[in-house]
Amino acid sequence: MASEGRLSWVESPWKILLDVTRLDKIKVWEVKLAQILREFSMALKKQG
Repeated sequence: MASEGRLSWVESPWKILLDVTRLDKIKVWEVKLAQILREFSMALKKQG
């Protein structure tokens, strides 16, 4: 998380959810999408 207490949307691995310019460089079979989405959702819930 960001030092100010806010979520940092560009932190790895969440940046693959939001940075469409890098999609061509990602190997789809290496992404654990369910885990990333679960962690992202939990972080959003913590932020309120």
